Amino acid sequence: MLFSTRLRGRGAVTLSFTNSAEFGTFADRVSYRFAESAATPEPGTILLLASGVAGLWRRRSSRPSSAWGVLEEASR
Repeated sequence: MLFSTRLRGRGAVTLSFTNSAEFGTFADRVSYRFAESAATPEPGTILLLASGVAGLWRRRSSRPSSAWGVLEEASR
């Protein structure tokens, strides 16, 4: 083996083989074509999502739970 390498990602590998009486069968040409990777979200998008989740959490935690009040009265 002349060399080895590890590749990660998605794509296609194309191998071209040649048959020769003198050398036998060997890989004549190898090509790698990788697919485009997915875009990484911008920091502004993550900030917007996080602030929306925090706002929903704050809104929910600031309201008194009507179900909890009913349970307290039922236990008396």
